[in-house]
Amino acid sequence: MAFSIGVAVERCTTRRTVVAALVGVVGCVAGLAWRQSRLAGLDLLDSRGWYTPEDAADLFDALDRLDASAGAVYAATALTIDMVFPASYGLLLAVLLFRLFRGGAPLYLLPLAVALADALENITIAALALSHDGAPSPLAWPAAVFTAVKWVLLVATLAAICVGGMRWLRARTRRGSRRPLPLTYSYIRFMKVPAPSLAPILRSDAQGRILARVLADPEKSHSLSDLVTWSKTSMPTVIREVRRAEEAGIVVTEKVGPIRFVRAGVDHLLYDSVRRIILATYGPPVVVAEEFADVEGADAVLLFGSWAARYAGEPGRAPNDVDVLVVGSADRDVVDEAAERVEQRIGMPVQATVRTRSQWESGREGFILEIKSRTMVPVLADAEPPSAPALGALESGGGKAR
Repeated sequence: MAFSIGVAVERCTTRRTVVAALVGVVGCVAGLAWRQSRLAGLDLLDSRGWYTPEDAADLFDALDRLDASAGAVYAATALTIDMVFPASYGLLLAVLLFRLFRGGAPLYLLPLAVALADALENITIAALALSHDGAPSPLAWPAAVFTAVKWVLLVATLAAICVGGMRWLRARTRRGSRRPLPLTYSYIRFMKVPAPSLAPILRSDAQGRILARVLADPEKSHSLSDLVTWSKTSMPTVIREVRRAEEAGIVVTEKVGPIRFVRAGVDHLLYDSVRRIILATYGPPVVVAEEFADVEGADAVLLFGSWAARYAGEPGRAPNDVDVLVVGSADRDVVDEAAERVEQRIGMPVQATVRTRSQWESGREGFILEIKSRTMVPVLADAEPPSAPALGALESGGGKAR
């Protein structure tokens, strides 16, 4: 059950939801301030730590002496404003704790429990107010229990937020000394096949990767050695493919001193069409690397799923979308925005998922185990120690240490 609640909370970790919850909290605080003023500043039950049936009866007698409708106002606001209030602050604090303890203990359940206790308290208080006949009611006991539980859980929630905040600050100060993500060649399963699986109309995967590197940014020039590194092929192969593309007018070369640079042939009649095909098939590693390079908190960016399998040469149906996994503490809204930019550039749907470093390393989640058991294309990653290859040096060739 905690897993399903966690999934629901994760889906609410968007800027729009947080803003809506904040607006709800501010509006309810204003409404409750009006209620306090309307009821002459009396010490209401939900602001106390504990009370007895006699205490509740004394309050309702005081409300009756104030005016005939005071009790009804208390009950009405308890069932309206004071029901929206716990829903708003409960969601806001749950999202905050989810972000602070992502991949750890489900402490986001604490504010949800506070909100539940607050709602039950409001219902029983409203029932007490509407049924008050001058005598103490035993219904005040469960109301008092809900109130006490609410305050205890609220204190625990605030303590968890303080601990999480200190952990976040400590992690920020130690960002430069983080140990690298333990991704190695053992997680990559590539198959070498003679014909490209992503775009059979091309001669080879090397040709597709070279063209993707060049056509992704028409304003940028690339050296032949850069294309060798990116395509994971030999210099003679790169020279041959560049010569063929230049003869077709798809690329243009220019020699500066001893170095020959290659850039897109934007004047070619079919440039736009060829570029769309290349970016939709071999472009994701290039474009994802460019758009996700500045995503703060992204320790690694990986491509997985059917597109990664076809890119690795595994046979199968043509992919309908590109799956991206961001490992780290990246903001989901920022990740979604980067995914939208990639989608606009390559012309294919992009599905981005965020998991923390601890979730990746623990490997307890079925989703992570499934990804590790299949083909992945690392695009961006932290630098690896000398004993292990850097993620940026793996098959994709797209990442570089940040």
